[in-house]
Amino acid sequence: VVVFHGNEIFLRTLHTQQLREALVKEFGEVDSVNFDGATTPAADVLDECRSFGLIAAHKMVIVENADQLVKEDNRPLFERYAESPSEGATLVLRSNTWRPGKLDKIIEKVGQVRVCEEVTVGEAISWCMARAKKRYECTIDRDAAALLVERAGAALGRLDSELAKLAAATEGGRGPISRDLIGQFVGLSREEEVWSLQSVLLGGDAEANVRAVREAINVAKHPVQLILWAMTDLA
Repeated sequence: VVVFHGNEIFLRTLHTQQLREALVKEFGEVDSVNFDGATTPAADVLDECRSFGLIAAHKMVIVENADQLVKEDNRPLFERYAESPSEGATLVLRSNTWRPGKLDKIIEKVGQVRVCEEVTVGEAISWCMARAKKRYECTIDRDAAALLVERAGAALGRLDSELAKLAAATEGGRGPISRDLIGQFVGLSREEEVWSLQSVLLGGDAEANVRAVREAINVAKHPVQLILWAMTDLA
């Protein structure tokens, strides 16, 4: 039994993938059964855990929104199951929030409880450096990683997508990811895009000015207040 909880969806997904890879290595073929904890009765989930798979030697029973299922009268049911889990299944409980308690202590004896919270900017920079090397077999130094986080934000899913794109753009697909490469392939942050309006406005072309402001509001959907600040800063 494992619990992956926190609001960083990418980490929950990544940990689940890593768990599946470990199970496949141990058991061979592994089936996956998915439930929504917001709508599924506890009995259905636990019955699935205890039933035998038809083909695979092992199965992952994944419950999303697990915090809505493992509560009140249902919690003792999962505590009893965690005390003697089925050898033919791994129960994976995933949710944004999680109320710690007796169940966590029981699970930690047979599995794990992992927190998947959003990371800080500093943590995101270090993560990019490690992820580039391990997943994409290329390098990115701290200065370049800081620029990537500045432009893309600290959401790991977005950063991973950008790293994949940047790695493919390096020489031979395994070269270093430089600041110049990031400048070419990673879009400006919303704030930088808005302030880039100033260069258009300073050009003195009234038609171009109107078009740029309309695009910023209607196409890019930038906050009007931020656009106004960029314009009044020139006054």
